[in-house]
Amino acid sequence: MKRVLALLLSAVMALSLVACGGTTSEPASESTPASASGSESTPAAPTSDKEIVYWSMWTESEPQGKVIKEAAEAYEAATGVHVKIEWKGRDVTNVLKAALDAGEAIDVFDDDFQRVSQQFAENCLSLEDMAKAAKYEDFAVAALPTAVRGWAGNLVCIPYQPYTSGVFYTKSSFEKAGITAEPKTWDEF
Repeated sequence: MKRVLALLLSAVMALSLVACGGTTSEPASESTPASASGSESTPAAPTSDKEIVYWSMWTESEPQGKVIKEAAEAYEAATGVHVKIEWKGRDVTNVLKAALDAGEAIDVFDDDFQRVSQQFAENCLSLEDMAKAAKYEDFAVAALPTAVRGWAGNLVCIPYQPYTSGVFYTKSSFEKAGITAEPKTWDEF
């Protein structure tokens, strides 16, 4: 989990160095610093008028959301740059494309890595150099960055949570039921 947190921080830091889409945000208003969930120190209030806008596909109460919030707080404490997290939840899929097409100021977003690689690659910067500097390949599940590069041509997102979808069955159960060939359609299944 610490490596994922470090990688998320690296991604935010890398993306903070360049503006995505050429849009700028209004300066962050002064705010009371968020408490550091169980950490020994409280993050300092942002000391910069810079702000990173981050749309998350998670909710604040989910485990992934909690890690993202911790990473944002640590980044703010280290840099003084405010990270404005917009918790979009699963609705991010429905609103992201229109927002990006409209030029909305979204500096960092997360969504399903296949969708990002196939549908949003043109809206993303290459993360190859950042991933190399963070030694991402040393701990990544090799198939994940390989898939992203296959779909997008380069590493446009950092897959950090693999998922599997498909239909699994016990071959011997099918054989006992008299099914000798794998089903090819839903009707056959």
